[in-house]
Amino acid sequence: MGSIAFHPADVIVGVDTHKHQHVGVALDGLGRRLGQRLVPATPAGYAELLTWATGLGRVAVVGVEGSGSYGLGLARFLRRHDVAVLEVARPPRKVSAACRARATRSMPSTPPARSSRAPAR
Repeated sequence: MGSIAFHPADVIVGVDTHKHQHVGVALDGLGRRLGQRLVPATPAGYAELLTWATGLGRVAVVGVEGSGSYGLGLARFLRRHDVAVLEVARPPRKVSAACRARATRSMPSTPPARSSRAPAR
């Protein structure tokens, strides 16, 4: 499996998901940090995160931790807005959203994050 190829201007976002809030970190295609955003884990927060990320450039992919649990609502929202979403494995608890963005950037091409018909939490 090959890695995903990114253009230097691409925006790659990694999201650390929690019950009440999500932390997104954006990197460019070369892995340089573009910024961080803390948003509520609500539809309004998802929209804020997407607006912030698209303001940085073309969003190539978003790596979401827990797309089957706390990240489910965000993953569904992003897919409805035609954003590529990848599941990022839950690393040890001390790992930040920036590490999730870096992991997303270096992931081999894999199937998108799982989809579930269960209600979002």
